[in-house]
Amino acid sequence: MSPVVPPLLSRLLHLARSRWGMLILGLCCLYGPGQTPARAIDVQNLDITQFRVSPKAVRVGEAVTIDFTLFNRSGETATTQDPPPGTVYRQGEGWDAREFERVPGRVRLGVSISGPRGYAYPYRWGLGAPLPPAQSRRINGKIVFTQPGAYTLYAAVFVEGQGYRRAIKRVYGVRVTGGRRPRPGGVRALVPPTRIMVNGEPINSPQPPVIIRGTAYVPIRFPAEHLGAKVDWNNRTKQAFIQRGTRNVRLQIGNLNAWVNGDLVTLYERPFIRNARTYVPLRFVAEALGGTVTWDGQTKTIRIQS
Repeated sequence: MSPVVPPLLSRLLHLARSRWGMLILGLCCLYGPGQTPARAIDVQNLDITQFRVSPKAVRVGEAVTIDFTLFNRSGETATTQDPPPGTVYRQGEGWDAREFERVPGRVRLGVSISGPRGYAYPYRWGLGAPLPPAQSRRINGKIVFTQPGAYTLYAAVFVEGQGYRRAIKRVYGVRVTGGRRPRPGGVRALVPPTRIMVNGEPINSPQPPVIIRGTAYVPIRFPAEHLGAKVDWNNRTKQAFIQRGTRNVRLQIGNLNAWVNGDLVTLYERPFIRNARTYVPLRFVAEALGGTVTWDGQTKTIRIQS
């Protein structure tokens, strides 16, 4: 006579033989008693307390060093992944091109570059090791620039698969030149027949634009008013205030520091006064007000689109 199996035990044996039973058994073996799957840390609990870029002027083929300090103010350990701190990128070569994986829930630091041939946060570095709660760590890496131009660098902390949090109040400008370093001074008029077009319409500036070490400068009211912005001038402090909708920009004559929506920005060259006109960098002002700037080398045209 075969033994009688109680109904509850019979159901458990049936579950163990099913796919769900095998899955539950596998999870129990993976995490063991008292363990649970790791939970992704909230990116809002990760603060970039320091972000520095040096030097601010290099030649093509030279590298800039990126320094971050990350603070974990959560109650969880921040797990991470490759690429390791110290990884050197070439301009245009992102973490994905280097075949580094993206593991959801893992933390990395990243840099985005805007300006000529800019890219969106392709340069990322891991933390090297898990970052415990209430601790900070300094991480650095390098980017080798291969194209001349004026670039703005932004920092952010990523929780892969969740999103990112940008560093507040600090961005950096980097000037990249080809061949020999330009001599200081170097102010010259744009070579005719350079044209400036705003939203497809040719625009004539009341004063001729000038170029300083590759950056086009125009009288401040020229780009602002054609983009629908209002300009105020404080003659005592030599400061200009530009407002367009919710966007605002503050610049000062002779100062490399500028402010966009309250965030500190490092300019490549200082605003200056010439022939009783305040000259500002065209690309910087147009992009800060929400426009885009492109250069057409064949037609010698600067195009601004709002």
